[in-house]
Amino acid sequence: MKIVHIITGLNVGGAELSLYRLLKSSQIHREKAIVVSLTNFGEVGKLLDSIGVKVYHLNIAGFFSALYAIGKLTSLLRSKQASVVQTWMYHADLIGGLAAKMAGVKKVYWGIRCTDIPIGSPGTKLIMQVCAKLSYFIPTKIVCVANSAKESHIRNGYCASKLVVIPNGVLVLDKAYLRGESDDLKYNFRKNNRRIIGCVGRYNPDNGQDILIE
Repeated sequence: MKIVHIITGLNVGGAELSLYRLLKSSQIHREKAIVVSLTNFGEVGKLLDSIGVKVYHLNIAGFFSALYAIGKLTSLLRSKQASVVQTWMYHADLIGGLAAKMAGVKKVYWGIRCTDIPIGSPGTKLIMQVCAKLSYFIPTKIVCVANSAKESHIRNGYCASKLVVIPNGVLVLDKAYLRGESDDLKYNFRKNNRRIIGCVGRYNPDNGQDILIE
């Protein structure tokens, strides 16, 4: 069985690192999987390569290159005899879903990684609306990271019966692993009875750091 993960890009981000952790956690999964980035190879592509995962990147940079990439991706899925396609985020859901359908892949799983459309992204909103209509025909199931994401996408027209929730996992590390250069800083804060609050996620308005502070 060959599993193909299709993702919008492989720069450092939550979805990209989740994919890396998923593949790193299972040698059997790594041996059966390949990763296709619609855009660049990125830093996470290097990480995937370092653990033996085959990574392809299509360098999509606009509408016409996206059309070309659908054909190229369809050929790749056929040549690899993909049994399962899992896509990550809206652009990959759309392009990867269409390519998988054209390649005759029977098991297609979309991935929704956010509750609402990213702020200031009209193009992404349009793609999400197209995906909502295609959700009744292309994916076998649609995996959401949270109940709020599932509910939001049902309201936006997604096929409710196909939406399932698999929450993000957080790897809890041993305390010894966490010791590093910041230990002195942490000690000084705690010595003065000050609290440290952490936020897991890159600094971006969509991640709601303002809500954390409030």
